[in-house]
Amino acid sequence: RSNNAFENSIVSVVYLTTCEAVATYAAHADWSEFDMQGPEQYILSVVPDDPTHGTTSGSGTIYCGRFADISAIETNPAFEFDRWQDNDTENPRTVRVLSNTTYTAYFKPKTFTVTFCDADMNVLMSVDVEYEQSVTATSLDDAVNAANAVAPACKEFDQWTGGVTENITSDQTLVATYKTQQFNVNFTAANGSAAVVDGLGNVLAGPFDCGSTQIIQATPDACYQFVKWVINGTDEVTNNPHTITVDADVDVQAVFETQTFTVRFFDADDNVIDTPQTVNCGEAATAPADPVKDCADFAGWDKDFSNVQSDLDVRPSFTTKTFTVTFYDSDNNILGTPQAVLCGDDATAPADPVKDCFTFTGWDTDFSSVQSDLDVRPTFTTITFIVTFFDADDNVIDTP
Repeated sequence: RSNNAFENSIVSVVYLTTCEAVATYAAHADWSEFDMQGPEQYILSVVPDDPTHGTTSGSGTIYCGRFADISAIETNPAFEFDRWQDNDTENPRTVRVLSNTTYTAYFKPKTFTVTFCDADMNVLMSVDVEYEQSVTATSLDDAVNAANAVAPACKEFDQWTGGVTENITSDQTLVATYKTQQFNVNFTAANGSAAVVDGLGNVLAGPFDCGSTQIIQATPDACYQFVKWVINGTDEVTNNPHTITVDADVDVQAVFETQTFTVRFFDADDNVIDTPQTVNCGEAATAPADPVKDCADFAGWDKDFSNVQSDLDVRPSFTTKTFTVTFYDSDNNILGTPQAVLCGDDATAPADPVKDCFTFTGWDTDFSSVQSDLDVRPTFTTITFIVTFFDADDNVIDTP
């Protein structure tokens, strides 16, 4: 043909030639698009790679050199056409039949893009998921981590909105929503207890909102007193109660120590005996030697110091001494009843005893301001008389 043989014409022409010639013409640029037909017929087979993934059309017996339309048909919603075995991806497709030929349509699983975004619609990450499958747990964890990495202060990932992550059948865009973070306040407290409390002293269990201020309060066991807080192993605070700001999990140690008290012992003149004692709460103080007092017996201490619970001033108590004063007569018989006399007091003398031919002159022992048991006996002087002898003339004979 000349180059302009069919210019400006609508022509439907079938060229009949040998099959070998058809191949030659088909390979020539000027003739490759013309419909040529040889006498032979060939089998055109159009098949899917897996009949469960999809089907095909266009199979038949075709004259050599003729064109045929073939198609890959998506019948399984989980799969889509990928390519033909010669890597051509056109579908439908027109082919020239020059021999018995099989065209295989390959299908691939349908995949959808699941895109994860932060609250401002900034893309965090994307994953491809096959039809009716779910985003893997690993990918979900990665998405949550990515969302938390850009979370506002004191916020953490809450949930995804705007799409699904399971049974995917279309592209999905999921947007992160955030919630306020919450943290725990963890206490250790030997010899006492500690807790977060409200303004009325009621214990609050937690967890607590990030950024909130909380009151921590320590309560010592009996015989202990609060010393300090140790917060997160380093910060030391002596206030109790104390206010903290919760912006992460907080480890709080309440430190207590044994209470001590001062015990002073006094003597009879109200002077402190020795050095005041420092005594651990619940333990006993050590008593000094019993104090002494004139005319008195030590009767003990005025306070119990066997289980000290506070500062103590301990003073002695005394009982006044009493003595027995016994008065005797001249025959060494007891006069009346022996007298019980308080130390320093005077005994009371009985009536003066009498003795024939003797004059009572007093008592042999002083019984004023008695300081001991006394036996008091009388003292006497002998009575003397003058005997005068007279003679017959009534004259005194010699000396009377």
